[in-house]
Amino acid sequence: MQKNLRHHFRVPADFIAHLRTSNGDQLEADIVNVSRAGLMISCDRATLELLMPNALSFAPLQPGCVTVDFSLPLDDEGLVALSMEMLMVYTRRLSRDKFTIGLQFKTPTPQQAKLLNTYVNENKLRV
Repeated sequence: MQKNLRHHFRVPADFIAHLRTSNGDQLEADIVNVSRAGLMISCDRATLELLMPNALSFAPLQPGCVTVDFSLPLDDEGLVALSMEMLMVYTRRLSRDKFTIGLQFKTPTPQQAKLLNTYVNENKLRV
């Protein structure tokens, strides 16, 4: 696992994440922001319960894992598709049926890290 990058700049986002759980469930969620360390997604209770069946007893020291497919719009390369394993490191309830989940990249390749860095650098000035 990489060093803690939680304090890195987060870029607001508005695109879709396609999630695959270890038991084969396939779900969609909205990506709220992107950083060099991970993503924040927004979802409803049903999606949260499929991703994290024991969300009420969620243990941050034992995060669940999910595969996330998403595309980053880059200035020079256009839309770049990524598929990455991610750790679900926190959840926050926003309203009765709206939650956010913090996802941390598990082991990004050097190329994936470069693409994420490029995306953040391109978009941090647009915020």
